[in-house]
Amino acid sequence: NQPRQTSYASNASDNYHRTSSSNNNNYNNKTAMEEAKKEAIKLPHNFEVLIKDSDSPINRSSPEKLLEQLRAGIFLNDRKMKYWVNRDNINCFLVFAKGLQITWGEDLRYWV
Repeated sequence: NQPRQTSYASNASDNYHRTSSSNNNNYNNKTAMEEAKKEAIKLPHNFEVLIKDSDSPINRSSPEKLLEQLRAGIFLNDRKMKYWVNRDNINCFLVFAKGLQITWGEDLRYWV
């Protein structure tokens, strides 16, 4: 009976270490996947400066949500400008006509 107990204890110990090792591997894999995901999500250059005066709230709950919102675009300067990030992670801007100011715009001599 004694060898069985020793054998059982040995098996239990082996099972514990295998399970523990498996859990560590799962944790390490998950951590590695999260790190790879973070590296894959590269936020654009100077985006913090560009969005600080956003006309709407910015979802910063995760890098994925933030990038999704930046790709959709946000309005700036009382909706006179739109800022978005394209698929190549390049900052893009659109200035609407109401955001432009024409020098001497009130002087009718310059309008034909």
